[in-house]
Order: sequence, then C-alpha cells, then structure tokens
Amino acid sequence: GDEEEIVALLKLVFHDWPSVDLSCSSQDHWRWKYLDNPYEPKIITVALDDGKIVGVDHYIPLRIKIGDQFFFINYSANLAVHPDFRGKGIANRLIDESNNIQRECGAQLLYFTTRRPFLIKTYSKPFPFPVLNLVRIQDIGEQLKAIPMKNPLFINLVIHAIKKLNDAQNIF
Repeated sequence: GDEEEIVALLKLVFHDWPSVDLSCSSQDHWRWKYLDNPYEPKIITVALDDGKIVGVDHYIPLRIKIGDQFFFINYSANLAVHPDFRGKGIANRLIDESNNIQRECGAQLLYFTTRRPFLIKTYSKPFPFPVLNLVRIQDIGEQLKAIPMKNPLFINLVIHAIKKLNDAQNIF
C-alpha cells in the first residue's frame, strides 16, 4: 500500500533510509515515527502521478517550552521527491500544502533540517523580519560547495573553530 510506496521512495531518495541501525524494518520504523506518534495532528502530504506516489512531505508535531510559554511546533522530516520528477515544483507544492494544513491546525513554529541548498536559499531572507524558520546545516562542506561564496575554506575553518569552542564550553 501507501506505506510501502513511501518507504521505497525514501530509500531511493536518501540512499538506504533511515540510515540508522534498527532492530525493525524500515516500514515499521516509518510507521512508529509518523503514524504511532502520540501527538496530533499527523501531517503527511503526498504528490501523485497516475496514482503513484512521487513525492512526500512529513511533519512531526511537538510541544516545546520557551521561557514560560508552550508552543505547538512541527518538525519537518524527510521531504522527498522521486529523481525523475524533480525540477517540476513538486517539493514547493508539498511544502505549501503542508504549511496550509499546519496553519489550519494552529502550528506556531516550523523546524526543519536540510542539506538541500535550494531550500536553504529559499528560506533565507535578509533581516529585519520575524524569524519563522531555523535551518540546521548537517554538512557545512557540502553547503559551501553548493552555494558559491568568497573564501569558502576560510569560512569552513571559522565555522569548525566556533564549533570546537562551543564543544569546549559545553564540557565546562
């Protein structure tokens, strides 16, 4: 069914999804992560082509506390579009549809991690504006290759130095 199609798409796009050692199948992991999650609402948006799933966008609902307030947020995980269907705006339409659903459900914040330079560029805007998205870059080297800039080696070294300083500070 749909679960098998989604997991097959994730494995194709992310090369052996979920890329962690599991004591269960990938499909069981997907079901645990997205369907058995006790928080509501569950948001899984799919794109179809002739009844076949060619894109999927998942969100994990969370409640977080910032200061004295609790916020309803969605963590975006595993946005995937089949390689044969890329460049057609499917990812953008999945994101737009998911954002509409989230607004209707009252989500106050969206959090996602990505290695896709296109998404990082799309969601990066000059200040001043209210920050609505926080993007965590998993591989800074890959990011620096994807978005050309002056002195990428220097920037990479500075980022690694800051990370080491942060790690050292966390020890104490």
